[in-house]
Amino acid sequence: MNIHIVCDKIILLDIFYNPEEMIKKNVKINWQITSPVIFLIDENGKSVGVTDTKIAIQKAQEKNLDVMLVAEKANPPVAKLIDFGKYKYKLEKLSRNQKNKNRSSESKEIQLRMKISDHDLKIKSDKIKDFLKKRYKVKITLKMMGREMQFTNLAFEKIQSIINDLKEFAKVESFPKREGNRIVAQLVPK
Repeated sequence: MNIHIVCDKIILLDIFYNPEEMIKKNVKINWQITSPVIFLIDENGKSVGVTDTKIAIQKAQEKNLDVMLVAEKANPPVAKLIDFGKYKYKLEKLSRNQKNKNRSSESKEIQLRMKISDHDLKIKSDKIKDFLKKRYKVKITLKMMGREMQFTNLAFEKIQSIINDLKEFAKVESFPKREGNRIVAQLVPK
């Protein structure tokens, strides 16, 4: 736990910069604190000073707050007055947001053929939009068979038309390129 004392205020860096760690750890609150005295910080971040644990818990209950142990290994241990329910909710919300942001690393693939009709192409384009809205990367693969290999310029045009339709939802991560009998492009959500 990194603790910095600046102008009679304690800045607890691990809480503000690493909130997921607080979810994983067993945080001690109120009567779970075994130390007889603690260094108390009020709900506004101002230091109250060294106080008896029981008195700190009584002060917290009067204000409908909890005493949370922040730095157990400090001498005396550092505790803070907080609304633990709100605190836990904020940490869970942060955790969910990070999971949603990490989803952009997952990818989906849409496969096309050269002989796809305009209506089917529109349906595939709508499916790609749905994936992009859900924060997935999308790999577009157009497979060419037999004589279709002679018309790679048409295949590139088909993929480029899809990319142009989706430019308000996606950025191009890798532009269309030929890989054997396939043309591949990768899109990421904006």
